[in-house]
Amino acid sequence: MLSPALRHALLTPLPAALASLACAAVLSASRASAQANLSGWHRDGQTFLVFDVDQTYSGLESITILRSPQPIATLEDLGRAELAGRLYPQDWRAARLSASHPGSTWTIPDAAGQPLSLGAQQGLFVYTPHAAESEYFAVVKTELLGTGPFSSSAAIAQGLGPVKPHLQKSGSDGGHPYRLYALWTDGRADADSGRADFPVMGPAHSAGVAHLFCVFEPQGPLPPAPRPLVVFLHGGGGSYWTYRPSAAGQKKIDLEVDNGLYVTFDSHLFLRAGGQVNTNTAGWFGCCENYDRFQEPSLVPPAGTRVIDFYQRRMAWLLDWLQQDLGADPQRTAMAGLSGGGRGTHLFARARPERLSASLSFVMPINVFNDEGPALWGTFAQNLPTNLPGAPGAIDTLLATTLLSPLDLPFQRFVDGTTDSEVPWPGKPPTYAAFDAWRSGAAIYWDERGHTAASPTGWVGAKFVGSPKHALAELTRHRADRSFPAFHSVDHNLTQPQQQPDPGDPVLPPNGAPFGTWGGWFDWDPASLVDQPGLWSARLWLVTAAPFPADNAPLPQARASVTLRRLQAFAPAPGEALRFSLSLDQAPFTLLSSGLIAADAEGRLTVPNLTFGAAPLRLRVERLAAAPGLSLYAAASPGCAGPPAIGASAAPAIASPAFALLACNLTPGAPGLFALAAAPAELPLLGIEVAVELFAPPALLGPALAGPSGGAQWALPIPNQPQLIGRQLYAQGAWLDACGSAGWAATRGLELTLQP
Repeated sequence: MLSPALRHALLTPLPAALASLACAAVLSASRASAQANLSGWHRDGQTFLVFDVDQTYSGLESITILRSPQPIATLEDLGRAELAGRLYPQDWRAARLSASHPGSTWTIPDAAGQPLSLGAQQGLFVYTPHAAESEYFAVVKTELLGTGPFSSSAAIAQGLGPVKPHLQKSGSDGGHPYRLYALWTDGRADADSGRADFPVMGPAHSAGVAHLFCVFEPQGPLPPAPRPLVVFLHGGGGSYWTYRPSAAGQKKIDLEVDNGLYVTFDSHLFLRAGGQVNTNTAGWFGCCENYDRFQEPSLVPPAGTRVIDFYQRRMAWLLDWLQQDLGADPQRTAMAGLSGGGRGTHLFARARPERLSASLSFVMPINVFNDEGPALWGTFAQNLPTNLPGAPGAIDTLLATTLLSPLDLPFQRFVDGTTDSEVPWPGKPPTYAAFDAWRSGAAIYWDERGHTAASPTGWVGAKFVGSPKHALAELTRHRADRSFPAFHSVDHNLTQPQQQPDPGDPVLPPNGAPFGTWGGWFDWDPASLVDQPGLWSARLWLVTAAPFPADNAPLPQARASVTLRRLQAFAPAPGEALRFSLSLDQAPFTLLSSGLIAADAEGRLTVPNLTFGAAPLRLRVERLAAAPGLSLYAAASPGCAGPPAIGASAAPAIASPAFALLACNLTPGAPGLFALAAAPAELPLLGIEVAVELFAPPALLGPALAGPSGGAQWALPIPNQPQLIGRQLYAQGAWLDACGSAGWAATRGLELTLQP
């Protein structure tokens, strides 16, 4: 509805003689143009309103669209009508469309669904109804709300059919066929009131705004559906047209996606800032639910105002449409972006990780900019709540180091520059440390580049510019429904302390390695992955023979820990013990290391401190429950690292001279022991639950000191004696632990049934 102040201004009586003349003139003008200037029809789930632009607009002037269940024929009717939306001239004149195709006007479906290109003096507003009902509409210059003239429509019958984007332009760019679409979004004061098939994608004053996106096909034949999709998000000064494939050379980014679709989104919104109409990307996230783009953004929103992920909703909806209507593969949908688009990419990956197979962020801002003022997101002190699960603060949400979902992140790459003046280097080393601590497998790169290829220091000569690893097509090798080994805690120089290469301290000028990567010099073969209920396995290696020189590790050996991410069938329980082995993947298949690991409290598995070289290695992680002859029982007594876990080096079979009991999740360096008994037990002792019979008959005890990684083992060779087949034994381990009850921590019991 119109505001009380505006309604009062509209209805306040004038002096009698003047009022009669003024009202007669205004009503005459309104009625004369009521049916001629505004027409409308309903199509594809939305109502298209077309009007003649018969007023002069300059500066901050705008147009207001109102709706009503009753005819709008008088100023009084206008005052009773409800606000449908408000537009700047840039909105209805298709200013963003003209950025790629100068002089273009909007193309919309007519009442029969055929394309209709508007005239140069025609304006457009697109309304998304929330109910199947007939309504009347009126359009008026905002500055003339109190006096008119205005134009109104006849009743328009509206339905709730599916909404879809509409083709604006098509052609070829650098040999790539393209189609440019517009999606007119719904804006409401109630951000949660959207239709089930079409969410609200903006506040009330963003209703009817068009957002563009361009779909590029390969130069060769389009692969059959479902086909890979890579979406690119531009930076603050870019657009859907800036990063088209033919611009790859000047941008120094390989934008060719020859095995699927490449789509560029556009995020800009026309808004008032500094007394004029500007554009802003809203951080590829969203804004306050009550944000008014027609007011100066210096206004501070009330405490408790929610910041809504309007832009993220729109991107998610478009991904659905691209997958359903254009054959994009939901399991091979990746996203990339530069600068603010890089932040938007990482934000989408953090908030909706299940939607992406991989992501790539170039020169991503890690600090939160609020250049336009607090109206978009609130002040830093407010840290307004968002609508994301758990209502994290808006400032926290925009920070790159805040996790927003319990789900595993997709495989991610980050590329930064030490000479970047817009995203200064001091923020990068702490961010890298935070990413590495996530154990998500992010491949982090830095070199001598500036913020963009066109910035003062540029990208020419920077170490990783031109790497095939940073080509958008590289993202299509990943799948959202396939697990992957996440390399982290890497060290590429085992003779130096700390993690190498070292990005240095958070200072200017940078004092670390001028270029390097954490994670980028390791690789794996997706085709080699085994992800079964009892076994996870993959072929891994250190890259030393890549055609692009910077993609090769500087030394022949490196160390890394590997966390298993996006597990499918292989799903260990929290605290479950599992056996790992690392061996050569080719003959003679030499075993390099093995041991026991335990899933953390979230069920995630990390195999620590593995050494890699150029020869491919096979990493295997097996559930003990899948090994014949091994069965856990009783409960563990936790310590500082959680419950200690017990297992074995192999199935307990006769003629196994290398058989050993294993334990993990111990305090490094702690003394302890294993016990092997002929019977189980339930005996409280020294603050732990002893699960083996220690005294009758007496158990066999084996001292075992916990190693630097918190693991221990006890060699128990099993002789080749067939009479032992079927014999049952019971094992447990206990170690001194400052966090344990009475200073001890103990494993569960392990039942062993000797096998042939």
